[in-house]
Amino acid sequence: RPIAHLTTWLQYKIVGLNSVESYFVFNLIVWITAIWTVYAFIYIYSQSRLSAAIIAIFMLLDRRALYSMIWIGERQSTLACLFGFTAILLALTSLHSNLGHLKKNLIFFFLLFSALSKEYGLAFSGAILFLFDSNNPNNKRALIWTAVSSVVVYFVMRTLLASGASGDYCEDMGFFFSERRICYSELNYIDKIYQHLYNIGASFAGTIFPTLFNEGGRLYPMNIVKNKVFSFFTICLFGFAIAGVYKK
Repeated sequence: RPIAHLTTWLQYKIVGLNSVESYFVFNLIVWITAIWTVYAFIYIYSQSRLSAAIIAIFMLLDRRALYSMIWIGERQSTLACLFGFTAILLALTSLHSNLGHLKKNLIFFFLLFSALSKEYGLAFSGAILFLFDSNNPNNKRALIWTAVSSVVVYFVMRTLLASGASGDYCEDMGFFFSERRICYSELNYIDKIYQHLYNIGASFAGTIFPTLFNEGGRLYPMNIVKNKVFSFFTICLFGFAIAGVYKK
């Protein structure tokens, strides 16, 4: 995740530890800017300011946003969102016009920077591949090649500069109703696949229902019942916003 580390290193070189609050200010600015790109994406895609505002407010008030403020390293997630949605916005604004070399290069670098901020950023390259159905075949081919190229370059950099970043890694991870210490180097191939699939599914479900899991990813379905008011409010907001997105 070199982009997130690079921004922290640059701040340290500029202000050192004499202005610790500047690290949190930077995180806050990145978070607000990322929310704006989400708002712009929803509005351009749906032509509904109400849906865009609901999603943006939902993102702003998400309790997990706090970690993006108080944990300096968590800027990795917001940077990934910021770069990824910026790439998508550039692609969206080019659906009815020719995609010039400058925009292609910008989309490529924003997608690459998103992945280099956090691995989740690779999802934006997938979105470029499947989200757009341009009437201009040249644009569609250019977007496909740009998205694929960003993924290829990311993995080449990861392999050459970080030996694949596949060294020993251990962390407490949830797996359905249990939480265990996982060291990927000790898992066989099948168990690695199971854990990765669970992590992906839990990340997706936890985005919509944050009370369904604890911080380690352990499944707590009773939390939905205990927090039924919050859960009902979440479902209503999310459903209403999605309905607005597909209104057209």
